Amino acid sequence: MFPAISPLDCLKFPQECPVGQRCIASTAVGVKGSMSIVLYERSCALPLQCDLSGQKHAAGINFNYTNECCDTDLCNTAAPITNLLYFLL
Repeated sequence: MFPAISPLDCLKFPQECPVGQRCIASTAVGVKGSMSIVLYERSCALPLQCDLSGQKHAAGINFNYTNECCDTDLCNTAAPITNLLYFLL
């Protein structure tokens, strides 16, 4: 999964997940040359997409991704501090 919107947009426009889906927080990290790219997605997902990690290839870049799911209101809104700092550097 790759983000369709900025993680900040999720804070402005929270959505309720449909029945049978869970909140998901997905982080993908890719490196191309000396550039490192970190992508975040906060959305809803089917349970089979939860707790997965692996690799995906997009735009000529290999990304390592991790999906984590949760079930309480707004539980996927915050990125872990270490990832957020890495993203801002």
